[in-house]
Amino acid sequence: METAAEKLGVHKKVAYYWQDRRNKGGYAGPIPRFAGSKPSRLSSVKMERLRSNSEERDAYTKNEVQNLIEKRFGIRFTQKHVHTILRKLRHEISETMPA
Repeated sequence: METAAEKLGVHKKVAYYWQDRRNKGGYAGPIPRFAGSKPSRLSSVKMERLRSNSEERDAYTKNEVQNLIEKRFGIRFTQKHVHTILRKLRHEISETMPA
């Protein structure tokens, strides 16, 4: 098993794990069984409401959008995730507060 693990470029524990799953489940045993990811806390409806509410200006700071989401929807996201949301909405991200 160690030789097979080495050829596959995985640790021998992983190879034994795959072997165990194959022995218990046949050929389909080692195939990952993902149930999908958990649903987004900001639904597509909420995302659309956020998009329409944020079209007043060209650029927003992440802090402004973070506070807006928390105020409107009661959800607190990290600055990193707010950045991802802004990219999805295709908004320009301002690093400083607008004048």
